[in-house]
Amino acid sequence: MVSELGARVRVSADTVRYYDRLGLLPVPDRSEAGYRLYGDDAVERLRLIRQAQSLGLRLAQISELIRTLDGGDCPCDETVAAMRSRRQEIEAEIAALDGLRSKLTAAIERADGDEDCEPCEPGSCLPEALRVGGG
Repeated sequence: MVSELGARVRVSADTVRYYDRLGLLPVPDRSEAGYRLYGDDAVERLRLIRQAQSLGLRLAQISELIRTLDGGDCPCDETVAAMRSRRQEIEAEIAALDGLRSKLTAAIERADGDEDCEPCEPGSCLPEALRVGGG
């Protein structure tokens, strides 16, 4: 059942249902009452998904890898390519965050050095660092 599968891999039942809707899990057998009955193959698939996510892969990338795997082909080259692509995305995100950190540091230094700042009326003050053209 969904909750049992989730408990075995430490994910919520909602997560299992979501992955099932996306077609990431093997098609389960059904009980007479209509409950999904997942086997060990679903446990291994969930572990694979979680491991891929822990490496930063997105579900769309994981879905492609699973399609390749389910098609009987070896997904190794595709997996390495997906990881390289994701690493490039992360490096770009880090560079953007590094630029943002520099801008924030400069704005903080300007604000800390603004000794002309006088008390103002609540709601009417805008620090120099946030003024248009101030940063």
